[in-house]
Amino acid sequence: MKNDGIIETPIQYIIAIVIASLTISAISLALYKTWKDYRAEETEKEVKKIISEASLMAAQAEEGTKKSLELNLGKDVSFVEIKNNSIRIIMRWNENRILYSDVKLKCDDRIYPGKNLLSLELKKEVEEKYVEIQIER
Repeated sequence: MKNDGIIETPIQYIIAIVIASLTISAISLALYKTWKDYRAEETEKEVKKIISEASLMAAQAEEGTKKSLELNLGKDVSFVEIKNNSIRIIMRWNENRILYSDVKLKCDDRIYPGKNLLSLELKKEVEEKYVEIQIER
């Protein structure tokens, strides 16, 4: 009877350590996911500058209008791809985010992390306005 406490105490410590480890792991995972979401939202905010500028150009500018736009993408971005009315953001951890535009966008190149200077030009093709985007390197 007197030896029961000798066996129970180490088992209680082991259980407490396991529970504490699981709690710390869960908190770390939640913080990592929150950080990834924050970085992706920051990238979206930066890329939305293209959409808002293209929309403004299509609504108010004349054909042939050009505008330069600086885009600063963080190192967490693999690349940004612009096709038709959508902009696809690929994050380093293979998360895919797609933003849509009311204005048709054309761009032949991908945009990679770092500071990028974009040249936006409003063009018209058979009654349809579109914005051609070129990356100045």
